[in-house]
Amino acid sequence: MDYEAVMAMLVQKCQEEAGSPFMAAIFDERLGEILATGRNASRIDKTRHGEMEAIAEGVRRGISNWSELTLVTTAEPCCMCQGAILWTGFKRVVYGTSITTLSELGWRQIQLSAAAVTAKAPFASCDIVGGVLRSQCDQLFVRQG
Repeated sequence: MDYEAVMAMLVQKCQEEAGSPFMAAIFDERLGEILATGRNASRIDKTRHGEMEAIAEGVRRGISNWSELTLVTTAEPCCMCQGAILWTGFKRVVYGTSITTLSELGWRQIQLSAAAVTAKAPFASCDIVGGVLRSQCDQLFVRQG
């Protein structure tokens, strides 16, 4: 399993199940397994973004060594989520739709890229891979009506 396969699974879940298009998965490349997933629940609590939900699920499942894991998410992490990714210690974050595209599509966004947040965190190292299955992810965020 690779990043595109994980992203394809997230896109498919978003298309098949009602709910937010903001979804994330914690992926162990060594095992080729998804260890946890999360979906935005910001209608309940504004901080419950997909990445935050995936991290919380990972904690519930007993993940303790995050440094070899990748977080795959349908949209570029906001500054809050990228901060949590850095504090948690993920090796890599992979996203589909960019913050710029989300803004262009009418989603409220803080205009600070995941790379910019990472650049200001001298204590952390996190590879960022953007645009994975971008067109499929972008379509998730096109608002209807």
